[in-house]
Amino acid sequence: MLSNWLTLPGKLKLLAAILALTAMFALPECLSQRLCAQDAASPRATGALPPGFSQVSGKHIELITDLPLDDDLRELPAVFDAAMAGWCDVFEIPPANVALWRVETYVMRDRQRFIAAGFLPKEISHFINGFQLGDRLWVNEQPSVYYRRHLLLHEGTHWIMSRKFGGLGPPWLAEGMAEWLGTHRWDGQHLEMGVIPTSSDEVPYWGRTKTIQEQLSQGVAPSLEAILRYSNTAHQQQDAYVWSWAAVVFLKHHPDTAAVFSQLLQQPWRGSDDSNRWLFTHLRSSWPRIRQQWQATLGDLDYGFDPQHGLLKLSPKLRPLRDQQTVVIQATDGWQASG
Repeated sequence: MLSNWLTLPGKLKLLAAILALTAMFALPECLSQRLCAQDAASPRATGALPPGFSQVSGKHIELITDLPLDDDLRELPAVFDAAMAGWCDVFEIPPANVALWRVETYVMRDRQRFIAAGFLPKEISHFINGFQLGDRLWVNEQPSVYYRRHLLLHEGTHWIMSRKFGGLGPPWLAEGMAEWLGTHRWDGQHLEMGVIPTSSDEVPYWGRTKTIQEQLSQGVAPSLEAILRYSNTAHQQQDAYVWSWAAVVFLKHHPDTAAVFSQLLQQPWRGSDDSNRWLFTHLRSSWPRIRQQWQATLGDLDYGFDPQHGLLKLSPKLRPLRDQQTVVIQATDGWQASG
């Protein structure tokens, strides 16, 4: 079967993969839809655009939209090109390796127009906000300029991961990294990815920390283990994006997990179960403490949270309290162990 697959032309590979996914999952908005081979979706042939479409381009992106071009749309290629340096840094990709990488992106107000123009295959047209397939991205128009950029960077992160790893890895990691790197600041010239906003005004319609605090108050917040075991269909629910983001924020920054998490991003890509097993194996000895620290962190994970100072750090070994002791507290930190 593999040899037959390899001899198929690129378009037939795409059609066969789409039909297989349709039969298995009826194409919900989840990772099972994503065909991550680099040649799975080739950019369209160059030529004149149909009426009603506009195009802007950058070094690494060609963007086609049915929206009236304004300054915010015109600067999206600059945002995307600026993100390449950040992606290369996070995933340790030599910049020379991505010099010729280029993606075709569709920012859509009316998706039916894109289907009719041949820009959006019907088989993958049911996603809610955004989608990545090979070297193509689709972003539905959003109620805020910020969130439109967020989704572009989110789908761009999927693209970078698929180009480097040949796949996206466990659902929590794929969506968590896309959410983490999609959360950004842009001043018109400089892009900062992987930030925790200081207020809701900074990130209109983002809402991640609001969902976390609401679910904590309702007692329905998932455990860290439950998040890491998300299936390919979990992200049909928007809450899964929120908790995947929270897991990445915690694992990336906590001193008990940061080194292992960084190593995970550099491992040869495995299946979801194998990647999670690798992570659990390397954190097994400290997992009970990690679980406690995760629970303690969630209550503080809100706008303005500083992961460098706000994460609870428990002592590896508890000291018996036999007499009076003096504990030094760092005023800049949040919860701190007393012994």
